[in-house]
Amino acid sequence: MGMKLSCCVRGSDCADSEVFYQAESRPPAWEGCCLSLRPGLTLAVSRLDGDGGAGFDFEIEAPPMHFGFVVAGRNRCTYRNGRFRGQEHLLETGSNSILCLPKTAGRIACDPRSGACVLAVIAAPSFLEGYFAGCMGQVPAQLCDILEGRPDQMLWRGRPGPAKAALVRRVMGCLEPGPMRRLRLESMVLELVARQLEEYCADDGRPASPLRISRGDVDRLHEARRILLQDLENPPTLGALARASGLSDKKLKYGFREVFGTSVYEYFRSHRLELARELLADDRMSVSEVAYRVGYLNLSHFSQAFRSRYGTNPSDYSRACGR
Repeated sequence: MGMKLSCCVRGSDCADSEVFYQAESRPPAWEGCCLSLRPGLTLAVSRLDGDGGAGFDFEIEAPPMHFGFVVAGRNRCTYRNGRFRGQEHLLETGSNSILCLPKTAGRIACDPRSGACVLAVIAAPSFLEGYFAGCMGQVPAQLCDILEGRPDQMLWRGRPGPAKAALVRRVMGCLEPGPMRRLRLESMVLELVARQLEEYCADDGRPASPLRISRGDVDRLHEARRILLQDLENPPTLGALARASGLSDKKLKYGFREVFGTSVYEYFRSHRLELARELLADDRMSVSEVAYRVGYLNLSHFSQAFRSRYGTNPSDYSRACGR
């Protein structure tokens, strides 16, 4: 059983524009909330129970700006029309993006085994335009066109990072009803939007990848990931990984960021540290044993990397989890 989602913006100026975000025929497995924070600014959170249905269709008419964050799980988005017709994007935990998809239809399919949780900030272009008054010449041309009412299909993929992830967690932790909920959420949501737009402008609006990634390429990229993670102590070089997975060096680097949302090196580094965090929380291995298990031969390098990622030393984290 699927879900049909419709999204559009109504209203000609910031004072009266509204974002409509409506789910039709929602299956029991899906739940979530949709909160209007200001005229033209909406927060939507959707969760999929891993035991339920695994996808929904979407249709977008008048184009809002969509700031999306995958909080947990993984989903695959395909497009039925427009510039991205026939393309497929795999989004996993930590993936984040900015989209503007006028008159676009497609489907999002989620892994039913792991479930999914997605946070979306949906903003009317007229709402955002006021923040750029007097400095439109300093933002990428495609964003200017969208804000000034000349929308085109746009997809930009942001880089995962601990600061962004922490802010998303704060938003998720503030969803319960309360007298200050809307005020707190509004400030955090605007901060999320600002971070995304700053990163987008710093990239000069460049798309995530100039290469077309076919379904066969996606399969080869998944094989590359499997090879990358099979020996944490002796990871392959980029050249060896490309040859082993049947990809060119260029397609491996661009495709890995397109499919998994980050570079090959950062994915490998994040995997090692997340595995280390899980092992430390399990409290069955010492810090040294965990470091060696995830491929760090130098304990001080491991401690520094863990502290940079999680804000605490591995020994302190292990003790805190063992209480």
